[in-house]
Amino acid sequence: MHILSGKKLKAITQENTELKNQYKNLSAQVALLDSSILTWTENRQNFRGTKYNSYDAQISAANLMYNGTAYWGVNQIAALVQARIGFIMPKGFKIIPKVANIDNELKFIKNFIEFNGLAKENIYHFLSEGELDGKVLFWLKYDTKIPFIPDGETKPATGMTSVRYISQLSKPYKVNVDPNDYMLIKEAVWKDANSKEHSIKEPDLVYRKFGGRLDNANETSSKILKVLTQIEDLDRALRDWREMDHLFATPIPDCEVENAEDATNMATAFNKANFKAGKMFFHTGKLGYAQPTMSGAEMLYKEIVVLAEMISFNTGVPVHYWFPELATNRATAEDISYGLINSATSRERNIWEGLLEEMINKAIAIYNVGFKLTPLRQGVVTVQIPVLTKEDWERFTATWLPLFNAKGITLRTLLSKLPDDLDVEKEIEEVQAEKDAAFERMKENGLFQAQLNQDEEDEDGGKGNVGNFGKQAQKEKA
Repeated sequence: MHILSGKKLKAITQENTELKNQYKNLSAQVALLDSSILTWTENRQNFRGTKYNSYDAQISAANLMYNGTAYWGVNQIAALVQARIGFIMPKGFKIIPKVANIDNELKFIKNFIEFNGLAKENIYHFLSEGELDGKVLFWLKYDTKIPFIPDGETKPATGMTSVRYISQLSKPYKVNVDPNDYMLIKEAVWKDANSKEHSIKEPDLVYRKFGGRLDNANETSSKILKVLTQIEDLDRALRDWREMDHLFATPIPDCEVENAEDATNMATAFNKANFKAGKMFFHTGKLGYAQPTMSGAEMLYKEIVVLAEMISFNTGVPVHYWFPELATNRATAEDISYGLINSATSRERNIWEGLLEEMINKAIAIYNVGFKLTPLRQGVVTVQIPVLTKEDWERFTATWLPLFNAKGITLRTLLSKLPDDLDVEKEIEEVQAEKDAAFERMKENGLFQAQLNQDEEDEDGGKGNVGNFGKQAQKEKA
C-alpha cells in the first residue's frame, strides 16, 4: 500500500479542484454558446423578407393602402396602380374586324361597350382591381331592366348583355376548374353575409388571373402585391428623411464655458435676450451650433433609392418616376422607360386583349338567346390595345409611309399601321368625301372642263398626256 505524503496529496487535491473549475467554466461557455445559437436561430426564423406571406393578407393590406386607411404606403401604392394601368392601356382598346360584312355585329359591340362603360371609366376601374387582386371575375347576363338607347336610335332597346364585376375582397370567391384540366374553368363560388352560397357557371363568366402559378387558379399575387413590404418601408424611410430634415433645419445652439456657474449665467443671459438666429449675442463663452453628422442622412437616402429600385424592378414603373434626379439625361430615361414598361406590362396587356375578346363573344351569345332574333356571329372581331411609343412612330415614318408614297400599299393599309387609336373605315370614307366635294367645286367653277379641254388639245397636237389630271379625276368620279 502506497501512502502519499502531505505535499503530494495537497497538490493532487489542488489539481483536482482546478480541473473541476475548468469543467464548470467550459460547461458555462457551452451553455452560453448553445443559448446564443438558439437565439440566433429563432431570430432568423422570426425574420421575414415580407410580412404578407399569404394571398389573403396581401389582399387585405393592399386594400387598406389603396383606400388610404393604412398607416404606411398609401401614396406609393396609389401612384403605382395608376402608373401601371396607364402603361397597360394608355388609350383604351380598338375593335378590329376579322371578316367582311359584319355591320350588325359591330353595331351590337359598340352598344355593348357603351352600355357597360367599357370605353370610359369602368375599364380603368377593372384594371385597378386586376392590379390589386391579381385577377378579375365578370358575370355576364341579359339585362332588360336598365333603360338603354342604342347609338343612332331614339327608342330604348329591349335588352342588352350586362357586365358585373365580382370583387375578391368583398365576395371572396373560389374558382373551380376541371380536375383533369386546370385551364378549363367550370364555375366561381362564394358565400354572402348570411352564408348563402352563390355561383356563376360557364358560359356566363369571364375570368383571368395576372399572377400565380398556372395550376393554381385562386392564389394570384400580382406584381404590386409582391412588394407591399418594400412599399411600406419606402414610406417609412421618407418619413425618417422628413424628421431628419426637420432636425437639420433646427440647429441647437451650443455654448462652451469653464464651469457650472458660467453655464448658469449664460443660460440666464440667453433667456433674457430671447435669442434667435439672426441676432447678435455678446458673451464670455464659446458659442456654436450642435449639428448631427451627415453620414446617417446619406445612408437613409441610399436606403430610399434601393427600395425605389426594388419596387421599380418588380412593377415596371421606372425609378426616375419616383426620383427624376436619378435619370442621367432625358434620352437615357426614355430608353430605359420604354424597355422596362413594355417588358413589365406586355403580359397584362395581352391578357386584357384576350379577356375583352372573350367577353364580347360571350356577350353576343347571351344577347342572341335573350333577343331571339337573327343571331349575331361570334369570333368576327379581335381586340387590340394600342400602345404609342417612339419606336412605333419611327417604324411608321421609316417603313409604311415611304411604301404608301411609292404606291406600294393602299391608304387603308397605311392607316391601319398608325400607332394610334383610329377608325380606319370612317377615316377612308371622310377622305373620299373630301375628294368628291373638291371635285364638285371644280366642276362648278369650270376648272375641270377647262383642264379637260386642254388635255384634248394636247392629245390632238401629239402631246398625249396619259394619266393627266382631267382624265384621272373623271375616272375617279366614274
